Amino acid sequence: MLFSSWNFMVYFLPATVAVFYLIPSHRQAARKTWLILASFFFYGYWKVEYVPLLMASIVANYAVAEGIIRSPRHSRVILIAGVSLNLLLLGYFKYTNFAVHFLSHIAQRDLGHFNIILPLAISFFTFTQISYLVDVSRDRRLHYRFFDYTLFVVLFPHLIAGPIVRHWEIMPQFVARELKASRDNFGVGIALFLFGLFKKYLADLAALYADNVYNGAVQNAPLSTFDA
Repeated sequence: MLFSSWNFMVYFLPATVAVFYLIPSHRQAARKTWLILASFFFYGYWKVEYVPLLMASIVANYAVAEGIIRSPRHSRVILIAGVSLNLLLLGYFKYTNFAVHFLSHIAQRDLGHFNIILPLAISFFTFTQISYLVDVSRDRRLHYRFFDYTLFVVLFPHLIAGPIVRHWEIMPQFVARELKASRDNFGVGIALFLFGLFKKYLADLAALYADNVYNGAVQNAPLSTFDA
């Protein structure tokens, strides 16, 4: 589900915001639960089979953070193990077939091909969680409850398109205050969304011309200086 799609702008976003504000502001747990469920639905809309992978990554990384907190003497080893597991997971999905093709070239024989589909936003949620582990290892006070941690990782505005956010930019907002409606916040949010939507519209117009140039380059067509 793209942010510029009608499904997002007409159905998902209005419904998510409406239900969020229909829940009383003092019921923060209910509001956070709604945002978590909406974010998982948003992620699973592309391919629901990879929702368990995202869940498993969240649980595993939170367990690593807990290990860092509860075993200060072994925190560095636990951190290295946690970061390594994250990078191995990322490497498996992104670089397995690249490695196989490279080895096939070296061995001068076909070693096959794995049918691996790259999970949506795996780089974003992996590096987001690695940054959290590193920060927790440096300052134990930066560790939060699992509920808030999950919302931090899956919050749909940054889940699939980034940027890779630091937890201190978002998580204190979940913990320290009630999430109330604000005209200023709504105004700024709508302005930013419309500005981004306008830039996406311009990019799509440019793509009509740029795609022809790229496709021609793939087919070894001569490119003029103007086209380049």
